[in-house]
Amino acid sequence: MAGSYMKFNYNLRASKSVERKMILEVLKELCPPSVIKKYQYIGLGSVFYTDFRLFHKDLNICDMICIEGDIENEERFEFNKPYKCVDLKMGHSSEELPKLKWEKLTICWLDYDNKLEPFMFDDIRTIINNAKNRTYLIITCNANPSSYRKNSTIAKEEIEDFKEKFNGAVPINIAINDFTAKKIIPLIHQMFTSYISETLNDKNAALPVENQLEFKQLFSFKYQDNSTMYTFGGVFLNSEDNLLNEYDITKYDYIRTNNLFYEISIPKLTNREIDILNLRLPNTYSDFLSDTTIEFIPEEFRDAYFKLYKHFPNYMEIKDF
Repeated sequence: MAGSYMKFNYNLRASKSVERKMILEVLKELCPPSVIKKYQYIGLGSVFYTDFRLFHKDLNICDMICIEGDIENEERFEFNKPYKCVDLKMGHSSEELPKLKWEKLTICWLDYDNKLEPFMFDDIRTIINNAKNRTYLIITCNANPSSYRKNSTIAKEEIEDFKEKFNGAVPINIAINDFTAKKIIPLIHQMFTSYISETLNDKNAALPVENQLEFKQLFSFKYQDNSTMYTFGGVFLNSEDNLLNEYDITKYDYIRTNNLFYEISIPKLTNREIDILNLRLPNTYSDFLSDTTIEFIPEEFRDAYFKLYKHFPNYMEIKDF
């Protein structure tokens, strides 16, 4: 089945672009040049390989593996590989991940297009079973409530099917209102965290204390370019690793270590409006919002731009004259 890359250009998804830059900003701090050579990057790059381009250029990762399930279009994926250091594996993620070599440390972004499916938890288990200290795991999935129900309200039978489908990953007290726009992301977050915790407990039971791992959450993003999407992620650390104390990641206001999420909301601004806003930055939040010379731009757009301007995507149309 053809992927979502056949429907829209991944390179032009503004919210996704901001998310990538935010994640990259944190990884650049936590994985400095002195250690990045120890890492491999595993991702689901699609035909555009956008994250592969970014992570190679900005992180200088030279060991990259792309897993692609659209095997009928292998020639196109091979043609579009941006660098020779990208190793393309054609096959389903649940089949290809267990085949990989895990000697190196790993940054893995399971960037799924679709709603939650049981195989995604199998993939998470594979990553955990092979995780070492300072392995990073990021997961993206569709968080549109309509993807999880047939009608405007989910039926009790559908909830029972969902519980059976995901078995132990589903909260005991799951209810109809968990499949609403307000509750679906907290539900997915709870499923990820509980499953990771349970799987880590199984792994740690066979390890000496000094080698046991904890999962430290760093990312929890909600964004929408087409469908509503949710990204969750963090790092596996042993009890003696002070990585998160060595670096002050609290300076990034989008870091989330609890069940709250950061919503990426892209304001609809013209290029001239962006220029005039940039001329007033950096600034304090109160002074920026109270500037009367830019009041013609809606306050909600000014507020959103103040929070995102360092990561705001820039697009330019180039024509031959």
